[in-house]
Amino acid sequence: MAKLDFVGSCVVLSAALASAAAGCGGNNSSSGGGGGGGGAGVHDSCAPGVDVTGCTTIVAPSADDATRLQTALIEVKSGGTVCLCPGTYNVKKQLSLTVPSVTVKGTGKNIDDTVLDFAASSTASGNDTMLVTADGFTIENMAVKNTPGNGVVVRQADKPTFRKLHVSWDGGPKATNGAYSVYPVESTNVLIEDCVVEGAADAAIYVGQCTGAVVRRNKAHSSVLGIELENTSDGYVYDNEAYDNTGGLAVFLLGNLNKKTSNKNLVYNNNIHDNNRMNFGDSQSFVASVPAGTGVIVVGADDVEIRDNTITNNNSGGVLVVNYLLLQMLVPGAKPDPMTDPNPERVLVRNNTFMGNGMMPKDAAALIGVVPLEDVLWDGIVPSGMPATNELKFCLGAMGPYPSFRMFAADHLNDKTKQSIDTTPYQCDLPAIPQMP
Repeated sequence: MAKLDFVGSCVVLSAALASAAAGCGGNNSSSGGGGGGGGAGVHDSCAPGVDVTGCTTIVAPSADDATRLQTALIEVKSGGTVCLCPGTYNVKKQLSLTVPSVTVKGTGKNIDDTVLDFAASSTASGNDTMLVTADGFTIENMAVKNTPGNGVVVRQADKPTFRKLHVSWDGGPKATNGAYSVYPVESTNVLIEDCVVEGAADAAIYVGQCTGAVVRRNKAHSSVLGIELENTSDGYVYDNEAYDNTGGLAVFLLGNLNKKTSNKNLVYNNNIHDNNRMNFGDSQSFVASVPAGTGVIVVGADDVEIRDNTITNNNSGGVLVVNYLLLQMLVPGAKPDPMTDPNPERVLVRNNTFMGNGMMPKDAAALIGVVPLEDVLWDGIVPSGMPATNELKFCLGAMGPYPSFRMFAADHLNDKTKQSIDTTPYQCDLPAIPQMP
């Protein structure tokens, strides 16, 4: 989640590639087979029986893992594959990659066989652990842990892929952990799949200011936010599990960022449950305003469809849709942005399965003054003179059965008569966003 100066979302991007370089194997004694060329300075081999098919560079654990990894990332040719042998790599400084169309992968049979451990690193050597600024980057089949800043960061790139990564911190979830784990920003055609991320002090899986993103089959837990799309368009989030976070899944449009839109995002077939962890995010960030116990939260975003999800046991509510202006009121020092439309428009919540939500509202959700809270909550803030049923269009679908619902009139919280649980004005439909083929 972006800091209040709104630079953090875009700029804390600088070390995301080191975690990628740890896993090729084989009994080759040089840079392996495949096209693209290998690094002249790295000629490692893996243990017998490790599959190094397609590897152009092989790196094994050594006495100076950071130097060997960075050398491989500098010397690899476009189209090459840097493979990391099974084992633990102790990396003491930030890594980077600028060569396009490079794959970095672990060669173990399991996701945790190849581990990049940044416990000995510090933010003094770079806030992030890896920074990739190249198109066509893929990182897969490895664990990254104990990053002092962010995890794998890709900035201003096309077609980055994050596949089968496990990102964690040995000390469990706490405020001193890195903010973001899997972190593409200002990029296009992002793919994040089959990852396990836990313990992030902001968002476990974060897609910021991107156009075109697929986030699927991941597990995100024990973080402030599990999965976040921020100022991102054309996103598809499906078949994920988000649990034990403060908030399970977020679709945001925040102000004072370079990209001024967040629209056409589809959230479907996810299991979002038991997101009741106390918020441990930075108090000077918007993430700190997310109520503990939130299943899905939409802030300011347009053309969002939330359908066919299972949303259960989130203590502050299943789905929360609010105006960006409300968050500005909740976050000290938040600055308005006249170039960003704060109103969530054309939000459709339909055909979800809800159970056990809203039983113990926390933080800002408790200010609504109702226990239990309903499954779907909308703040009801609309531009002056525009009725709630007009073109802003918050809809619960054209056909029931409808979830429990509350329009909680956030701009009149002291007057409970302004609130409503009547779904009739919201029994409407919007054009469906086609799911991924």
